[in-house]
Amino acid sequence: MLSPWEAVFFSISVGTVVRQWRSPANRLLVLWLGLLFLPAVLARDSAPPPNTLRMMGAAPAIYLIAGVGMWEAFRFLRVRMRSSRFFRGDETKAAIALGVVFGCSVAAQGIFTFHTYFNRWAAALETYRAFETEWTELARTLNEQPLVADTVYLIAYRVDGHPSFSYLYQNAMPAHVIPAHLPDLAQRLRSALDSTETLSSVSVVDWDADSPWADAGDENIIVILGKYGHYLGGEEFAGFRIRNYGDVAVDRPWSFYDYLEPREVHYDGGIKILGFAAGQGGEQLPLGQVLDLGQSRRLWRACSGRLCRG
Repeated sequence: MLSPWEAVFFSISVGTVVRQWRSPANRLLVLWLGLLFLPAVLARDSAPPPNTLRMMGAAPAIYLIAGVGMWEAFRFLRVRMRSSRFFRGDETKAAIALGVVFGCSVAAQGIFTFHTYFNRWAAALETYRAFETEWTELARTLNEQPLVADTVYLIAYRVDGHPSFSYLYQNAMPAHVIPAHLPDLAQRLRSALDSTETLSSVSVVDWDADSPWADAGDENIIVILGKYGHYLGGEEFAGFRIRNYGDVAVDRPWSFYDYLEPREVHYDGGIKILGFAAGQGGEQLPLGQVLDLGQSRRLWRACSGRLCRG
């Protein structure tokens, strides 16, 4: 909580206020500090150290005690400087000199704190993720999109719904936050699209590869829409892309595949493919069929496997 030079004054002050315990002000500071440290000490989280948010009540006492140390250091140095050859007999010069030194120290501390907080800490990736800034940017981006009738947004997430996004999203186009790792994902997607009376296009939020929000579950949605719709292109944004699909077929039951043909393929490291299916559009193709693939032809595939150890 304290910078090194503040910690020096705090250490000086602790000895001072304890030694001068009879003073009501010092006694109040010691009791304040000790009692408001207790919530953090007693209410430990699962892993050390204790949560520092629970000791915020002690923060004013910490800085007040550090201020006592600064005042004691000021009094001590003022006496020494007043008796020195340069400031001898001139208390005003000594006070001004100490005030300049102290003011420069506070100004330097403020500059360093500003740089640490607004430049280094605010730009750190872990801060960006801890405050879920990507969801704020996503909501702002979708709010700025022009209103297109009969368009639905699909957003993959680890669980069902995201309260911050639901609060921030204000566009009239429907947006569904869907857990993309559930076995019934295809049925959930179809139900979300069925809730729209008329459907012309579907837009999928494709998070960056290192994003923790969907754990690559957005790829599952993209695979299904690649099977039941036609890809129309997309747009790049900071942290995510928006992929657009048209001609989405909702007139028949959705599934990843109709039949997974058994396979037994072994790779290095104990990886096995136990089943495989491939198709184009809504059609699932026999694996024995020769596939004439080109740049303009799309192929979806599904596989099942496991990683064996030992």
